[in-house]
Amino acid sequence: MYLNKLFKEAPKIKINGLATKSDEVKHGFIYFALDGIKVDGHDYIDDAINRGAVVIVYKKEINKKKNKIVYIQCDHPEKILNYVVKNYYSLDRPIFTVGVFKNFSVAKTLYTLTGILEKTVYIDESSEKLENTLVLQEEVYNLTKKDVTSLIIEVSEKLINHSKLALVNFDVLISDDIEMNTIKNQRLLINVDENSLEKFDSDKYITYGKSEKAKYRISDVRVFQDYSQFDLCINNQKYTITTKLLGEHSVYDLVASIAVLHIKGYAIEHILQHIPKIKGQLRKINHSEINLIVDECTTISEVEKVLKFVTATTKNKIILVTSLEQFSYTNKVELIRLLNEYCHQIIFTEEITEIKKEIDNRTVVLKVEDIQEAIRVAINNTQKNDTVIVLNESGEEIALKILEERELEDEL
Repeated sequence: MYLNKLFKEAPKIKINGLATKSDEVKHGFIYFALDGIKVDGHDYIDDAINRGAVVIVYKKEINKKKNKIVYIQCDHPEKILNYVVKNYYSLDRPIFTVGVFKNFSVAKTLYTLTGILEKTVYIDESSEKLENTLVLQEEVYNLTKKDVTSLIIEVSEKLINHSKLALVNFDVLISDDIEMNTIKNQRLLINVDENSLEKFDSDKYITYGKSEKAKYRISDVRVFQDYSQFDLCINNQKYTITTKLLGEHSVYDLVASIAVLHIKGYAIEHILQHIPKIKGQLRKINHSEINLIVDECTTISEVEKVLKFVTATTKNKIILVTSLEQFSYTNKVELIRLLNEYCHQIIFTEEITEIKKEIDNRTVVLKVEDIQEAIRVAINNTQKNDTVIVLNESGEEIALKILEERELEDEL
């Protein structure tokens, strides 16, 4: 591509690539001098030129400009970067892109359902691919070559706070609590039960929930230990849906996922055919004497949803196994207060000295560092129909192994 195709009054210079880091510049590149959190790209302009940059996009004044280099000054280099990237990596077949803010259980459910129907890629919030629009757009361009048709991105607070959200054009953005000033020009899918409709521009949002005003309306939710059932009303057409996903919160996640695929163009009837194939991150392991629940919660709100599901489906003792390492001190305190309310016994896999004072005297607390041994202790401490909750990504595999060992011992 030539520079005058990107900027009308620019000279005809062949552009071989784009870079936001000087050490990635090669001959014929455009270098974008961006203000980072720790590094100012303007400090590396000379290095970029020495490596072969022929165009510099910048904001701050440059005292000494070099001959044969095209300098483009602007107030917002990030916006120019976004414009250039889109045109440089012009896509013959755009990828349907969905952003999910905060509610990552929705993202996982959507990824599972979409993955059944078509080739889908998931980018989590910690991925380096989300560092800037150039890296992300390069990834999207490469994915089109692999016949990927849908992309699901976890949208973090960091992405919003650094104003990078505005540089990503989502086909749908699923959110429960983003204010309008951070999501201009995005099509929103919102849980209307969690929001005041007055906050949102009616032309930019699609709603789901139990409210009569919801486009995808949920009603008559029945939650059981092994499955959930509910009615979904769309355009005055009612569908009764049975799913292996557990808990009312999982019903909301599923409806959001159905809505996204419907927005993309799938018929509701076609989507519903594939619902029985979905497994959620909240799973129940069937056993004759113990209720064993496994989840991969990473936030306080997700933990609370699991606890509410368990208390709604059982009245016996609850023993919970978890780690605290992913939580800040403030969140640890909030988590402990939540666990005090629901659990009879808590088994932590690391030291809890700093938050021990927050634990209710009525709650039995143990520290067992090895996750396998922690799950074993929890199972051994149960009586018939008690519930063990394991909040660990390997919990299901470990728990099944322990239960098999117990059955073998009983046979002997």
